[in-house]
Amino acid sequence: LYGAEGVQVSPEWKSFEAFYAWARSSSYRPGRRLARLSESLPYGPWNCHWVSAAERVRSRKPRTRRSLVRQHPSPIDWDEATRLYLQEGLSQPAVARRVGSSYTGILAGFTRLGITRPRVPAPTSTAEGKRLHKTWTSLHARCEDPRNALYPYNGARGARVAAEWREFKPFLAWAIATGSKPGLCLTRVDRAKNYSPKNCVWVTPKEASQNKRAPTKGPRPRRPIKAFGETKGLLEWTRDSRCSVSSTTIAHRLASGWTSQRAITEPAENPGCRETYFTELRAFGQTKGVSDWTRDKRCRVSLTGLMDRIRRGWTPEQALSTPPFKQR
Repeated sequence: LYGAEGVQVSPEWKSFEAFYAWARSSSYRPGRRLARLSESLPYGPWNCHWVSAAERVRSRKPRTRRSLVRQHPSPIDWDEATRLYLQEGLSQPAVARRVGSSYTGILAGFTRLGITRPRVPAPTSTAEGKRLHKTWTSLHARCEDPRNALYPYNGARGARVAAEWREFKPFLAWAIATGSKPGLCLTRVDRAKNYSPKNCVWVTPKEASQNKRAPTKGPRPRRPIKAFGETKGLLEWTRDSRCSVSSTTIAHRLASGWTSQRAITEPAENPGCRETYFTELRAFGQTKGVSDWTRDKRCRVSLTGLMDRIRRGWTPEQALSTPPFKQR
């Protein structure tokens, strides 16, 4: 209606700053419209003024025969549109562009003619597809995302996903063909190579754990103790055959200034107690837990007092039946 009819913008308004200055100096107000004084002349400061919306509608140029013809496109070749849609598999917007029509026209025509294309279900529409899609995304994350917890053991070591598995559909077809089942894990046969159809197999979690790379060195102990020329953690020493006490006793002895070798090997001083807060105590011909003894009628002290007396060498019967001392 404008450019096709030869309407142009004058050189004075080639920059927005010039148009803005003219609008500020003219009678512009919010809600007003720009109109030309002469429809045969271009847009310019000497041919334009501001009018209301109603005045703009009344002065609008009626559509010419040329503009009316453009609103009614040529008839659609429905045989060609159907061939493009069903045989070549083009989308409806692509079909509309090929036959020179609008998308709404193609959509309405296909609906009226009953032309439909069967929908292919998405690969993740089934439970198996969703499960395998999680596996596929996990492969890419552990090889490409530095924020992934498994990236240091895969992507940081140079492991990558093969080009055949860049898309999910080839991976899904391979997984189904190789017998993927719920509960199985995907692992590499050769850990020096990438994730690929020739280097991956489905195994049980137990088999996957056996195929893990052996650590170069174990974790550092939280509390290293050196004895007998060896350095181990506190819990490791309790599993040593030379240790005769618990970890709590070793820690208490080391805090009291004992040497590490003596704290590990020397037996407990009181046979009736293993020098721990949670232990059993034998007294009056019975063996019960220390907490159970504090609820016995024969016990005259609290749990803390009972344990303190046992550590100081009292017999279990004396520690239980002797009432606490009171100052007068």
